[in-house]
Amino acid sequence: MIKMEFSLRDKAKLFKALSEERRLKILRYLSGSEFCVGDVAQKLNMSASVASHHLKILENVKLVIRRKEGKNVIFKVNSKLLKKLFKDIFKFLRIEKAS
Repeated sequence: MIKMEFSLRDKAKLFKALSEERRLKILRYLSGSEFCVGDVAQKLNMSASVASHHLKILENVKLVIRRKEGKNVIFKVNSKLLKKLFKDIFKFLRIEKAS
């Protein structure tokens, strides 16, 4: 089960993962469909090892989900988590603004 409540530390980790341009490009690419590491690497003009490294970081904070399909590992965006994260952030900003 994916944790859907975020502490400030959780949010900081998520934003750290989002602070790298290549990871944002990967998320944008994966937002349209599911792809394996090789597809991500080829589309974004990076080596498979670099793509794998960035996907692992995104996976560690649950921004992407992986599944095995034969010998391939397929990745997709965890849209439920992203929606929840941004909903929480906007709620946080409204609370801070009211204070």
